[in-house]
Amino acid sequence: LVAAPGLAFWPCIGEVPTVRARLGFSPRIITRYLHQMVCASLHAPPDIITWHYYPGLSDRSKLAMYRPALRAAAVVCLLALTALTALATPANAALSTQTMAILYSSAALICAFAALVSAVVRPVSLTSLRTVANLDTVRRWASQVVDTVQQYPEGRRPSIWLGETGSAQVGGQPGVCGRWAATLWWLDQLGCLALHGHRVQCRQTLAGSDYGMIDPATLEAKPDFWASVLWKRLMGSEVLQVEAPTAPQTLRLYCHRGKQYRTFLALNLGDESVELQLDSPAQVWTLDAPALDAPFVTVNGVQPVALPDGTIPELLGQYNEQPVVPPGAALFVQLPL
Repeated sequence: LVAAPGLAFWPCIGEVPTVRARLGFSPRIITRYLHQMVCASLHAPPDIITWHYYPGLSDRSKLAMYRPALRAAAVVCLLALTALTALATPANAALSTQTMAILYSSAALICAFAALVSAVVRPVSLTSLRTVANLDTVRRWASQVVDTVQQYPEGRRPSIWLGETGSAQVGGQPGVCGRWAATLWWLDQLGCLALHGHRVQCRQTLAGSDYGMIDPATLEAKPDFWASVLWKRLMGSEVLQVEAPTAPQTLRLYCHRGKQYRTFLALNLGDESVELQLDSPAQVWTLDAPALDAPFVTVNGVQPVALPDGTIPELLGQYNEQPVVPPGAALFVQLPL
């Protein structure tokens, strides 16, 4: 299988420009590389179109690390320029015109760079990962990728994979990734991109750093792992559209159909419980945690653990005629066809 091009998309700017450097030539910045690649390969499409996405940058990134300092420096520059302007009167010629021009230019560059970093870099926190506007960002870029792939002839269109993703770029955000808040984001992105025709999402990573799904030191599974297990077991391969016009915006609903069941995934990002109205009793798996920063998850009130030999437990559902989605919780609801 041939997969390409593995472009990075940032939440605030979309496709990150590509820098092309060749010996003897000046570096060249290429924008809309995915569009150009698709147009150049219409006669011989790859098997898979891949792209990478993270909902934000961790503090390990230099850009994210220095973002607050740059904003503070910009404020200091503006205050200093205000003071200097007040001193630079005809009666006070202590500051030459050339000196003032240098100071103004330097301050303008610092302010411009600070504004650029603030606009481009999205930090990750426990609350940002359950914000509706932040979760919806991936829909925008996924739609753009899907529209671009539609240029291939019907019948020869590649599958679309999210080739790399995690709850925060550059190793994950300490204290956020590997916690329950990140699992809410992960479940929502699984449902969202499946709805946008993505066949596979490659998770960064199974074990290692903060965004790993298994603690490399203890080999204990983190909340994302158990959520992924239930997603794989319960959600069928056929993706269905869900319409719930009276549901609150903070209730995210997805549905897949398998051979014998259809399964709903309900995510409650709000602060109040939401009751689901069903036509018949269903099997329910409630995923919850006592706090957004909890490093564990409960399934129907019980914290899942692997068996001594490493086997994943069965994780049985509970029958319920009117399941309720608690605030900050997720429900898998399985109904027979």
